[in-house]
Amino acid sequence: MKNIIPQKSEIATDNRNTLSENSAWVPAKGELVKALGAGGSSRILKVWEVGDRVIYLCSEGQYAELQLGAKNKPAIGFPKRDVFKVSEAVSK
Repeated sequence: MKNIIPQKSEIATDNRNTLSENSAWVPAKGELVKALGAGGSSRILKVWEVGDRVIYLCSEGQYAELQLGAKNKPAIGFPKRDVFKVSEAVSK
């Protein structure tokens, strides 16, 4: 059975805050974003890099290690459609 996100959910209805083709928002490296994971769960992660089809995200600790040159903890690629802008209230 497929996991379905309710149509009235914030993620499903707020297309202005996602990385769709129509979006003017492009996150900066180090910016906190909300990533939709398997089963409809979401996590707040940091942007490591933005690719053509995916955005590479990591945890706060992993971000610090990657900045220091760690090679054994790569950032994970999420489809752009599954990455959302975090409101200022959440990021503080």
